[in-house]
Amino acid sequence: MNILGIDPDTKTTGLGVVVSGRPVHGKLVCVPKRTAKWEVRRPLMVRALNEAMSELRFKTPDAERIDIIVVESQFIYPPKGASKGTLRPNDILHLAQIAGAALAAAMEAYPTASVLVPTPKEWKGSTKKEAFTDALLKKLGLTPTARGLEFTGSPQKVRLPGTTSLSPKDATHVIDALGLARWAHMRTPR
Repeated sequence: MNILGIDPDTKTTGLGVVVSGRPVHGKLVCVPKRTAKWEVRRPLMVRALNEAMSELRFKTPDAERIDIIVVESQFIYPPKGASKGTLRPNDILHLAQIAGAALAAAMEAYPTASVLVPTPKEWKGSTKKEAFTDALLKKLGLTPTARGLEFTGSPQKVRLPGTTSLSPKDATHVIDALGLARWAHMRTPR
């Protein structure tokens, strides 16, 4: 079972491919002008997502066939003790637009794939971010380094394809994308 996970963001969106439960490729899609206004960033990110999906499909052998596409759904979790004035609904709307664009690009590249759209709570539970990420990396057999994600337990430094130039901070979106794909793998009947 080949699964594509997508962790959408308005500036950097993570893509991760898992085949039979194992990570085989990761990619970070970055909008070229991260500090530009939303009206400028949105079409740039949509174009970047379309290009990334096309590149993933044609340049990555393990991603030629995708059976399931998993895109993280958007949900507003108000911070504890926050007043209504501190919530920024437009942020979640912008994020939802990118999630929709990412899903559309993925469905165009893989028209026969099934689609899952879990909320963060559905696939992550309520575990704190750091603890969840640490546990997920262990399950995926990966370690973040200054030069991308490396497979643990390998006598040589073997990096996950597509992640060789990621900083640990940028790798978080790819890790979440791989986590989404793994989550879908775990809940799919064999």
